[in-house]
Amino acid sequence: ASFSYGNKIDVFKSVNLTINKGQTVGIVGPSGTGKSTLCDLLLGFINPTTGSILIDGKDITKLSLASLRQHIGYVGQRTFLFNDTILRNVAYAKQDATNEEIVKACKTAHADEFIRALPDGYNTIVGENGTLLSGGQKQRITIARALLKDPELLIFDEATSALDKDSEDMILLAIEEIKRNKTVIIVSHKLSMLKNTDKVLLINNQTIQEVGLKELEKPLSL
Repeated sequence: ASFSYGNKIDVFKSVNLTINKGQTVGIVGPSGTGKSTLCDLLLGFINPTTGSILIDGKDITKLSLASLRQHIGYVGQRTFLFNDTILRNVAYAKQDATNEEIVKACKTAHADEFIRALPDGYNTIVGENGTLLSGGQKQRITIARALLKDPELLIFDEATSALDKDSEDMILLAIEEIKRNKTVIIVSHKLSMLKNTDKVLLINNQTIQEVGLKELEKPLSL
C-alpha cells in the first residue's frame, strides 16, 4: 500500500507489511517519517492512497468504523479522563460492563493495586483530565479502558514518552500480561519499550523494514 497527503510526496511507497495474530511488534523511526500516520491508517482515520489494509483478510475500508474500533484498542501519549470516578472512567469504553469486568481490566493494566490504595478506591474522583492522579496512574487507567472492550489488537503509540522510569516499568509489566492473549503494536522512540517484542519495524524513507535492536543502538535521531 502507499499513502500521501494530497499531492505531496508519499509518506509510504509500495509498503508490504504483515503482522501475524498474537505477535508483539515494535515500530520505530525518525520524527516525521510516518509512525502516527501508520496508526491512523490502522484505526481507519485515513485510507491508503493505493492498495489496502487487511485485518483477518478483510479490507478495513469495507468495515464500519464502529466495528473496526471494537477490535482495536488504542493508548496514546495523551490521556483523556473525565472529572468522574475511576469506575466510570474505565467503563466509558463499555457502558454495560460489570464491576467484575472493570476490575479484571484494571488488574491486567496493573492499576487495581494503586486504585484500592486510594481513600475511595474505584469511587475516587480523578479531577478534570485526571489531575488528581500521577501520569503513570492515568495511563494505566487508559490502558484498562482500552482493555475493557476486549480488542484483538492493542496499539501503544508513544504511551510512555512522558512518563518516568518507574511508571514506564509498570506499563511494560502490563504489556507483558496483555501480549499473552492479544496482538500488540508498540510505537516508541524508547528502545527499552521494545526489548521483548517479536520483531521491530523501522519506518524511514517511505518504507518499513524489519531491523534488529542492535542496529537501532546506532544514532538514528528517533
